[in-house]
Amino acid sequence: MRQVTFEIGDLVQLRNHPRSDTSAGFTAKLAPLYEDPYRVDQVMSDLNYKLSRVSDNSSAGGHHVSNLLPFFTWGGDTQSPQDPSLTAAETDCCELDGWRNYEEVKYMFDFLFGNGEDIGPPVGETILVTVGQCFSEDDHHEMEEFLKREFSLTKPYQGVGSSGSSHWELMGDAMVTTEHVRLTPDMQSRQGAVWSRIPCQLKDWEMQVHFKINGQGKKNLNGDGLAIWYTKERTQKGPVFGNMDNFTGLGVFVDTYPNEEKQLEAQKKRYTPRTQRIFPFVLAMVGNGSISYDHDRDGRPTELGGCNAMVRNLKHDTFLFIRYVRRRLTVMIDIEGQHEWRDCLDIPGVKLPQGYYFGASAITGDLSDNHDVISLKLYQLTVLRSKKEEEEEEEEITIPSVDNIELLRLDQADEGMSGIAIFFTVLFSMLGCFLLVVVGLVVYSHWSENRRKRFY
Repeated sequence: MRQVTFEIGDLVQLRNHPRSDTSAGFTAKLAPLYEDPYRVDQVMSDLNYKLSRVSDNSSAGGHHVSNLLPFFTWGGDTQSPQDPSLTAAETDCCELDGWRNYEEVKYMFDFLFGNGEDIGPPVGETILVTVGQCFSEDDHHEMEEFLKREFSLTKPYQGVGSSGSSHWELMGDAMVTTEHVRLTPDMQSRQGAVWSRIPCQLKDWEMQVHFKINGQGKKNLNGDGLAIWYTKERTQKGPVFGNMDNFTGLGVFVDTYPNEEKQLEAQKKRYTPRTQRIFPFVLAMVGNGSISYDHDRDGRPTELGGCNAMVRNLKHDTFLFIRYVRRRLTVMIDIEGQHEWRDCLDIPGVKLPQGYYFGASAITGDLSDNHDVISLKLYQLTVLRSKKEEEEEEEEITIPSVDNIELLRLDQADEGMSGIAIFFTVLFSMLGCFLLVVVGLVVYSHWSENRRKRFY
C-alpha cells in the first residue's frame, strides 16, 4: 500500500478535537470527527502540511498527516481531488458521515435490512461491495481508529481511584482534581501513578497523552519527569519515574533533569556540542524484565531514540503521541500550541505482547515539579494487512524485543564520540605515521652509509 501523501492544492479533511461544554449543552462525542474542506498550501515534510480554509483562504497552520483525510465531494460527476479514476458511487460511499470503516457500514446494513436480504441480493450486495471497495482499495482508508473508553482516562474522572468503580487505579501520592490527575505535587521526594485495571488485548493502538509539567524551580533545577507505560507489571513503586526497574514492556519518558550532565560538571567535564542534550528530553525504552534503566546516564545506554521537548511552565496545552502499528513504534509531540505533531522517534521491528497494562507515573527527588495528566486517550487502529504481513506477524509475541537492537546501540556509540575525541584520534594517527616515516628514513640512511663503506 502507498504511503498517505498530499500535494499542493489537494483538498483535505482536518480531524476535529472538540471539548464538551456542559453550560452550552455541547457533547464532544456527538460532534463531527472531521472538519472540511481545507486546502494544502505547503508540503512542509513527508508528514506535515500547511493548510488554509477554503471558505475564506485564511491560514489554518501546519498539521500532521495523521490528522488529515482526503476530501471527497458529493455528486455524480464530481471526482476525488486525489484520484480522478474513482466512480461516483465510490466517491459517495467514502463520504458517508459517521461510518468509519467497512465493518461499521456492514453492521448498519445488517441491522436495518437483515443482512441485505430484504433489499434484494443485487442491491444489497452491490452496496456492500461498493463500500468494501471504497475502504479496501482506497489507500487513504487503510487505517481507521476508534476510541476505546475502557482504556481511556478523561474528565470528569468519575470514580478514578475508587475500589471497583473505575477502570483506573491511583497509587502513591497521586490525586484527582476537577482539572487533572496530579501524579506528584511540586514537593520533594514524592511519587505517584495511575494504572489501568484492564489488560489491553489490542494488536495495533495509538495513545494520545494530554499532560502538563510546571513548578517553581528554574531551568535544570526541577525534576524528575513523568513516564507513560505499557507493561506486564502494574502498581509497582520504583526508581524509574515512579515505576519499578527491570520492567517488562514499553516506557516512554519525559525526562526533565540532566543527571549525567550535572555529574560531568561536578567532575569539571563537559559534553561536546554534538552529544549534549537539551532538557526536557523525550525518550523510549523497551524492557524484557532483565534490562535496567541507567538513571545516572539518563537512560542513554538503553534508549531507542528521542528528542528534546521544552514542556515546562507552558501556558498552552502539551501532548504526547504514541503509536504502535505493524510492529512499528512512533512517538511524536505537540508542544508549540500550533496543533501540529512533531516527529520524535520512529523505530521498526518493535515487538510488544498483547495483554499488558497502560499507566502513567512520575517522581520527584531533591528537585520537584507538578506532574499532571489531563487525559489518556487510547484508540484501536484497524489496519489492512497483506497476506505476507499476516504470515510474518502470525507468531505470538511473548517477550518484548526490538529487531537489530545491536545496530541501534552501535549508532548511539558512534554518536557518542565527541569532536575533540575525533580530533585527537586523527592527530595521533598522523603523528604515528610521521614517526614511522622518520624511523624509516633513519634506518635507510644507516643502511646506505654501511653499504658505501664496503666499496672502500
